[in-house]
Amino acid sequence: MKKLSARNISMIVAAVIILIRFGSEPFGLLTVLPFVYLLVQAIFELIRRRSAKRFPDEAAARQYQEKIARRLYDLSFMPFLLFVLYCFTTMITGFDAGWFNSHYVYGTDALLNSFIYGGIALCIAPVFPAMLIYQIVYNVKYRRKRKGEEAEDS
Repeated sequence: MKKLSARNISMIVAAVIILIRFGSEPFGLLTVLPFVYLLVQAIFELIRRRSAKRFPDEAAARQYQEKIARRLYDLSFMPFLLFVLYCFTTMITGFDAGWFNSHYVYGTDALLNSFIYGGIALCIAPVFPAMLIYQIVYNVKYRRKRKGEEAEDS
């Protein structure tokens, strides 16, 4: 994505609408993943534009881009860590396992139920896929950069 124009922004808005509409249907997540990737690429483009606007020097702008991208990479682990923390707290506090006849379960049953239902909820609302795609894209860009630096050194 070279340019973030009005057309690209409208594609992002359309992707968000499609995420909301089709994310909850069976196999809807598979059709939405390209749009999540588009949103991740838009984040990288926004980082690039902000750093180019803020720093006229290209080296300083690139360093700022790497700093922001690294912070976002670190923050992309937060939803999973909070999810795991939630699963472990339900072991103690209990998990409402009933649909119509409400009852609480504790221990490993609560852990498994909260992990399954919470994981499904975070995939329907594409939090986990967005995190995973961002981490993959960040790692690919980082490895390409490292290979380029190693080729220049030798």
